[in-house]
Amino acid sequence: LPPQLKLDALTEIDVKVTVKDEGGGINGFFLFHNTKLVSPDRIVDQDEDERSDGRKTITATYRLRPIAGQNLFHSNAVSSESILGATNLTTVTVQAPPREPVLHVLTVAINDYLDPQLQLNYALPDARGIQQIMEAEYGQIFGEVRLIEVFDDKATRRGMQQALASLENTAPEDVVVIYYAGHGEATDKDFYFVTYEFELPLSNNRLERRALSAGSMKDFIEKIGARRVIMLIDACKSGTAVAGFQDQMDRRVIRKLGQSVGLHIVSATAKEQFAVEHEELGHGVFTYALIEAMEGKADTDPRDGNLTVREIVHFSEEEVPALSQKYAQYQHWPLIYSRGLDFTLGKVASQ
Repeated sequence: LPPQLKLDALTEIDVKVTVKDEGGGINGFFLFHNTKLVSPDRIVDQDEDERSDGRKTITATYRLRPIAGQNLFHSNAVSSESILGATNLTTVTVQAPPREPVLHVLTVAINDYLDPQLQLNYALPDARGIQQIMEAEYGQIFGEVRLIEVFDDKATRRGMQQALASLENTAPEDVVVIYYAGHGEATDKDFYFVTYEFELPLSNNRLERRALSAGSMKDFIEKIGARRVIMLIDACKSGTAVAGFQDQMDRRVIRKLGQSVGLHIVSATAKEQFAVEHEELGHGVFTYALIEAMEGKADTDPRDGNLTVREIVHFSEEEVPALSQKYAQYQHWPLIYSRGLDFTLGKVASQ
C-alpha cells in the first residue's frame, strides 16, 4: 500500500531519490510531482558515494509541499549516453482538509518605455482587461485571486525578475497566470521581453544586458510551486519564446520521459510575425481574442459553463488569424506550447 500521512496542515515533506550507476554513468536525474517537473532548487541534501567497483550512487532529498489527497512522485535518471532508465513511482496519500486554490495573476505591461521611440498604445489596456476578467469572473472557483501588477517603469528587468520570484512559494493546488504585453524581439538563440529601461538602437548585446530572455524566464517558471501554470505573451515575434521553451523542455531525454511539466504557453504570433493592435478593438488582437474567450465564448461542447485552458487556447488559435486579417489585412496566428493536464480556469453561465 502507498504510504499515508495525516497532517493537520499541509506542511512540507522530504522525498528521497537514489540513483545508481549500473555501468552507463549518470548524466542527470529528474523528479516529478503530480506530472510537474520539480526544480533542482528543491534539493536540500545530496550525497554521492563511490562503490568498490568505481560506480557512483547519488542520493538527493527534495523538500516539497504536498497537496491534500494523492501525491504521485516519479523519478527517472539518464546515462552518459542519454539512455533513459526505468521509471520509479511512489504515491503518498495526504489526509488533510482540502485547501481552496488561489489564482495568482501576474500582469506585466509597458506602454511608456524609457525610450519614447518604443511607445505603445494598448499594452496597459490589454493587461487591465485580463486583470478585470480574472478578478471578476474567475474568483468563483478560487478561494482568492491575487493580482501582481508590474506596469511601465516598474517593468524593468529586475522588477520582472522579482515578480516572477514571488511566485516560487505558491502552493501546489494553486494556479498561476503570467501575462506579458509589450515589445518583444528575437535573436537566433532566444526571445527577449523588452523591459522598460531598454533603449534603441537594437543589438544582440543590448538585449542580453537590458532585456529579459525567455531562457531566464524558463528558470523562474520551473521554480514556481503551483502545479498549474499558463503564460500568455502579447508581443511581436513571441513565437520564438514558445519555440525556445519547446527546444529546452523537449530535449531528447525529456521527450522520452513522455511526461508533462505542467506548463501551457501561448504567444500572440509565430516566430517572425508582428502582433496587430487596432484602435477599433481598443486592444491587441491576441488579447482581444483572449478576453472574448474568457468571457465565455470559448465554452464549447460540452457547454458546461467550465472554461478550460485548452478551450481558451483553441478559441484564440481560431480567432486571432481571422481578427488580424479583418482589422489589418495581415494575418498572424498564435504559437502554442502545452505540457500538462487540462484544467478549469474559470466559469461562465452554462448555455
